Amino acid sequence: MRTWIFPTKCFILIIIMGTLLLGCNMPEDATGIYVWLDVPLNGLTIPVNQEVNIEGHASSESGISKIEVLIEGAIIQVFDDPTINGDLAQFSTTWTPPGIGEFNIQSIAYSADGEASLPDNSVVHVGDEPLDPSPTPVITEVTPTEVITPTLTPTVTPVVLEPVVNFYAEPASISAGFCSTIYWHVENVESVILGGSTQAFDGFYEDCLCSTQSYPLTVNHLDGSQEIVYMTIEVTGICATPTPPPDNTAPPVPTQYSPTNGYNYPSVASFVTLDWESVSDPSGIGEYQIEIQKHPGDNNWTPVSFSPIVGIAGSETTISVDSAIYRWRVRAIDGVGNMGTWSGWFTFTVPLS
Repeated sequence: MRTWIFPTKCFILIIIMGTLLLGCNMPEDATGIYVWLDVPLNGLTIPVNQEVNIEGHASSESGISKIEVLIEGAIIQVFDDPTINGDLAQFSTTWTPPGIGEFNIQSIAYSADGEASLPDNSVVHVGDEPLDPSPTPVITEVTPTEVITPTLTPTVTPVVLEPVVNFYAEPASISAGFCSTIYWHVENVESVILGGSTQAFDGFYEDCLCSTQSYPLTVNHLDGSQEIVYMTIEVTGICATPTPPPDNTAPPVPTQYSPTNGYNYPSVASFVTLDWESVSDPSGIGEYQIEIQKHPGDNNWTPVSFSPIVGIAGSETTISVDSAIYRWRVRAIDGVGNMGTWSGWFTFTVPLS
């Protein structure tokens, strides 16, 4: 979890300033579809009733067709054919938290051919002190005083102090999945903004990354000018997704439906349909196989000429028969070649003509 830590309590601006990721070097074997949240910064703490600006960008070699914004896994807005600025698609919306708590904001981008990116996440913490939009004015009774003519003194030219701005991360380079701490310290300025919110003059917070990330620090100087200082944390490698274990489990044994075991056909038949239960497997079912044997009444079972039947996609097959006693069984083979156990033998009788 990433947490903002401030030496002193600060006021949060209502207007969230958007930021852009600079110098983002993704691994060559990544999906090629990227999305990132510029604001709010991960770990940001805001008061109750504070509206949150959600802004970000996405990129893909084939173009971006859609961007989704989610809160706690629920979609709050979909941007179809988002605005393109250069090689980047951009999106922006607002959201007001329903109350106190911790909320996970996500964005997911889709390329022009429908492939989805990995989600980018930003967790915000909503505190328990709501904003007071209308503070009660304090009226102070003024007592008239005697007007005294001041004695004129020479004007002293004030000393202009040079601003001090320090903005850095330790460590400045990490492996994917690890964390770095971002520090800032300013002096002799009007205000400082990070993550779209006004911050204390000294502060730090931790961020855990899977890709290179750039951060802008906006400094408002005493003379009314504004300066933006950028700091980048370099990330090497990727946050690997665990590979699922191989499927070595055979599919279940199908249940035979018809003809039922011991069934006697009342009249001569030329064709019989064998029917069984469809089974499921994590790797899918590749095929069903059938074995069929018969005897003329002497219990000397021999395979029919077309047995076994393999490569059956569905849960039934029709066979040609003549007058004899038959028995059949079925098994399933999954999508990676795991062979299931044969079912038991079911018999049926086709009478003499």
